[in-house]
Amino acid sequence: MGAIWVSELTLKHLGSEKFIAGFIEQIEDEGPLVSDETIMLLDLEGVMVRVSKDVAERYAKATRINIPVLIGGTIERDGEYPAIRAISVFSLEQLHKDIGAVREIVLDCTASHKCDRVVLKKIYRLLKQYPGETAVNIINVPKDSERLAHKIKKRRVIFCPPLYFSLTTLLGEAGIRIYSDNGEKAEPRR
Repeated sequence: MGAIWVSELTLKHLGSEKFIAGFIEQIEDEGPLVSDETIMLLDLEGVMVRVSKDVAERYAKATRINIPVLIGGTIERDGEYPAIRAISVFSLEQLHKDIGAVREIVLDCTASHKCDRVVLKKIYRLLKQYPGETAVNIINVPKDSERLAHKIKKRRVIFCPPLYFSLTTLLGEAGIRIYSDNGEKAEPRR
């Protein structure tokens, strides 16, 4: 689940999951496109964002006009234009605070039955896309992958929703632990 600016979104992204950064220009909760499934529509710099009741309730603080946001979702078609079915909405201000509070990410290979050398290579390539200051640790590594695990441990990343959601597709939520600056286990914002 990669991140792009709203201006980069095209129909070639149909069916993919993306994080889109931009400004909410308008919010509608009435009209012909509002239904039981889509209770709110957002205008993200000209791109329609469909929001379900669950997402609207969970991310109510971030769904405001004229603040920079990062919206995660599946890209769909709206006539001749791309649209987004939201799964998350984060204000960039809150993300900035959250990112600074994460000290370490621990990846646990025993939490996933599919954690093999191929998955670890994907994790390494993914971590390289998000350089930052957060330490990465990996535990319970398969015997044939210790050298690769050492390379993963040397990476420092910026912990953000696109990285977290991508890691969960590889290891599952149980395979990722996050620790805050004070050393306590933290829960990621979903």
